[in-house]
Amino acid sequence: MQRYIDAAKVRRNSRLGTAFSLAGLALMIAGIVLAFTRQQEFFLILAVSFSGLTLSQLGMILRNRWGRHPRMDEMLDEALKGLDDRYAIFHYLLGASHALFTPAGTFALCTSDADGEIHYQDGTWTRTRPKPGLFTRSRLQRLPDPTAQVQADARRLAQTLQRRLQLDHEPPVRPVLVFVDPRAQLSLEETPFPAVHLKKLKAYLRSLPRARGLTPDQVSSLVPARFRQE
Repeated sequence: MQRYIDAAKVRRNSRLGTAFSLAGLALMIAGIVLAFTRQQEFFLILAVSFSGLTLSQLGMILRNRWGRHPRMDEMLDEALKGLDDRYAIFHYLLGASHALFTPAGTFALCTSDADGEIHYQDGTWTRTRPKPGLFTRSRLQRLPDPTAQVQADARRLAQTLQRRLQLDHEPPVRPVLVFVDPRAQLSLEETPFPAVHLKKLKAYLRSLPRARGLTPDQVSSLVPARFRQE
């Protein structure tokens, strides 16, 4: 499988997450110091402490997405290992986080790290989480509806392809929601878009019938010169 990734973006966002975390920690320490030395400056203490908390939260979000291993792109690459060169995946390059080109067409892969037993019924996504203790019951939780994010990823990819390839119309792009947590178990009924577990993604793609998609030359033209296949 051909694999392309904006490695500079990954490094930049990882470093930014670390910087935000350190800056947030410094501001929270400053807020504590001010609370003891300038107690009359209530609004200053509040502003410094709140800024530190906000930066720390932003840093944690960035580090969790871009700094931890395996990242989402690494998990997808591992799951799709063994596919031939008719398949090409682009990470963080074409509008969608993960754009996959296959003999069955073009896909925008959207990932979810939800665990537990995942259900979809009558337009509602829920999960039953594992029992946290011996004497507690499993908990049923409603999940945020991923439809808007999934459709937006597919739309951005289609618009990017139309612009980059100078097409008269947006090429068809199919979204796929991929659950990456090993503890996730899917129990889905007629989802509005395909949803599969990471470990079954490769088999799902291989099972699809051939469809008209981008040509190999078109896919190759999407790779900027500064990026190299890894």
